[in-house]
Amino acid sequence: MSDLLRVGPLELAVLTVLWDTAAFLTAREVQDRLSYPELAYTTVATVLGNLCLKGRVVRRKDRRRWCYRAAQRREEYLAACIRALLAEAPDPAEVLTLAAGLPGEPAAGGGAWRR
Repeated sequence: MSDLLRVGPLELAVLTVLWDTAAFLTAREVQDRLSYPELAYTTVATVLGNLCLKGRVVRRKDRRRWCYRAAQRREEYLAACIRALLAEAPDPAEVLTLAAGLPGEPAAGGGAWRR
């Protein structure tokens, strides 16, 4: 499975904070906006550093502190995740049809779709 899909709940929460703003944020600003219970500043800074290493977040130096922003928009990230999932499917068109909830013919090979 793609590394794209390997994002833990805390990483996803941090990314969500970054996606919700277009500005660069410090680790403290991310920490203040997280809806996670009682996280230490160092934990948030570590997660941001890990996301930088994974290419999910970019950072820049602002005077004496690092500021962070998501490397891509939420929609771009989700589209990449969908592409990664579809790459695993033997019949990507069927997966898309099922995911969209569109009516269609049963898959070749027999059997009606189950709902």
